[in-house]
Amino acid sequence: LGAIPAFLAASAAHYAQRNEEGSIDPTNDYPSTPAMFLLEAVWLEILLRIAAPSADDASLPRRFRTVLFLDVFGDAADPTEAE
Repeated sequence: LGAIPAFLAASAAHYAQRNEEGSIDPTNDYPSTPAMFLLEAVWLEILLRIAAPSADDASLPRRFRTVLFLDVFGDAADPTEAE
């Protein structure tokens, strides 16, 4: 999902109309640009929700396995299980 906006941008640049010299005309319309922006915003929102800190005192983003290994105080209930 995170690579879709980049692929849309690459395809928009590839299929864009070009002038006589072969360069892209900056006055062209790019109708897929709003979709690229929307998909990128949705992707970043998903990442922010996944990386949200836990509600306990440590406030660690416990959904990542590497953070469980950084639990130096041992406040996680079971370090092998993610929330």
